[in-house]
Amino acid sequence: MEKVYDNANDVTAQHNPQNDRWIRFNKDGSFKSGGTPTGENTGKWIYTDTNRQLFLDSDAGEGDDSYWLLQLDKNNMNWAGTRSSFTERFKLTFSK
Repeated sequence: MEKVYDNANDVTAQHNPQNDRWIRFNKDGSFKSGGTPTGENTGKWIYTDTNRQLFLDSDAGEGDDSYWLLQLDKNNMNWAGTRSSFTERFKLTFSK
């Protein structure tokens, strides 16, 4: 995870203080993520290509599930939160 924005404010230092946050998508539809300060998380993912929407069904419970609109390019994956007032505040950038 390279950048985290909350309502257009760069909050990367709070959400990725050790610059070690990551997520891995497995071919079987599962994911695993980790890093400081959140620790590990697992669950299932579903990507809908027609609207570029990613759903993360977290094993941590319904309150941790989230929907994201994705924009992909060669080296980056940009996420914009959607479907809830909480996630809509966030934009994330991941890089290879």
